[in-house]
Amino acid sequence: MNPVSFDPADLAQNPDFVAWVLKPTPTLNAHWHAVEAGSLAQAEAIVQARALVLFLHRPAPLPSDQVETDWQRVQNTLAGDVPSVSVAQRRTPRVRPLTPLFWRWLAAASVALLLLVGQWWQLRVREPTLLQTASGQTRTFTLADGSRVTLNANSRLRLQPDGWGRFSREVWLTGEAFFEIRKTDDRRNFVVHTDQTVVTVLGTQFNVLARRQRTNVVLLEGRVELRTEARPPLTLAPGDWVQVAGPATTRRRVRAEAYRAWTENRLLFEAVPVTDVLQTLEDRYGYRIQLADPTLGQRTYTGILPALPDGRVLVRAVAETYGLRVTQSDSLFVLHP
Repeated sequence: MNPVSFDPADLAQNPDFVAWVLKPTPTLNAHWHAVEAGSLAQAEAIVQARALVLFLHRPAPLPSDQVETDWQRVQNTLAGDVPSVSVAQRRTPRVRPLTPLFWRWLAAASVALLLLVGQWWQLRVREPTLLQTASGQTRTFTLADGSRVTLNANSRLRLQPDGWGRFSREVWLTGEAFFEIRKTDDRRNFVVHTDQTVVTVLGTQFNVLARRQRTNVVLLEGRVELRTEARPPLTLAPGDWVQVAGPATTRRRVRAEAYRAWTENRLLFEAVPVTDVLQTLEDRYGYRIQLADPTLGQRTYTGILPALPDGRVLVRAVAETYGLRVTQSDSLFVLHP
């Protein structure tokens, strides 16, 4: 395949693209449908370029003498099925060649059609795109700008096209996501909104957890700016962990790599309260987990748990670490001394 430019005018002159529009084959269909599914920007360019190709390669008008010949051939073919008539009785259709004025009108109509296609597409993509995961599931998505986002279980990322424009790239997160942001030539900011914070970056890697009226941000590389309504902006350096819970903001240094372990199907805990471990399992698997003795939640837990599709094994593994007994009723687990 030839190198691809996603400017509609360039794309309409790409030989492989033109071949697909005019004479599609299974191989071409597979290739261009995959390209179309790559991003909103690519799909929009393909819609506009396809309309251009169809217009540029419209059938040329037949010469009037060719029309006469073709009409006579049709008449001769039909002669065996209809009563014959003399040549003198036959009426030769009058064929008027299309005038330059008509072609100017057709060109103007085609341009108008392209504008309508563009307006239709803009209305279509204004609907927000929602990326989401189910219980026990993680998924990685590639965005239109080449950035990658990995969503943890029970998470949602909304892309609002009105906020994905010339000056910024904005998304809205509920749950947990790990971002690998690609820098753009025009240095557009990438902005992550949660219910408590706004995180602004250029090109970097960071993790955002937004659950239970708290937002945690951990920076692995690069630089990000975190803004809240309650305090001035914070600039994070690699290894910084910041939690925003209502008006309270907590900041400390951490081993940042531990906070992306879940993207590799590992749940890593380093000296955290047992309640934090159980809340992580609740958020990931949609369970409710209670401690019969709430004081047990203050114990600390260190360990690595595999991010299994079925979290019941993990609940029992944590319980056995402290010699606790587990009872279950549907999705409710109770840990007893």
